[in-house]
Amino acid sequence: MKTSLFKLTAAALFLALLAPAYAAKADRKKPTAENTANAEILKKFDTNANGKIDGDEAAALRKAFADGKDQTLKALDKDGDAKLSDEEIAAVAAAPVKVKKKKR
Repeated sequence: MKTSLFKLTAAALFLALLAPAYAAKADRKKPTAENTANAEILKKFDTNANGKIDGDEAAALRKAFADGKDQTLKALDKDGDAKLSDEEIAAVAAAPVKVKKKKR
């Protein structure tokens, strides 16, 4: 009886410890609106396809932001100073979203 109770308690404790890990893993799979928007911005402005916005790409992104036509770019201005800092531009590539590959 004691052995069965011990095994049942150990199994319940083991499952209770695994639940948060699986929940966190499931959350990573779901792209957020911000990650999706950043992926689109990266796709549009990362002309050399190195996974980050640098050099001339940053200048082009700042110019497009200043034009004010693309509402998606307004979300990049986290501090609300109406300018894109280097940190705000670097955040575009900070949380990449995996794109599903097409099955052949």
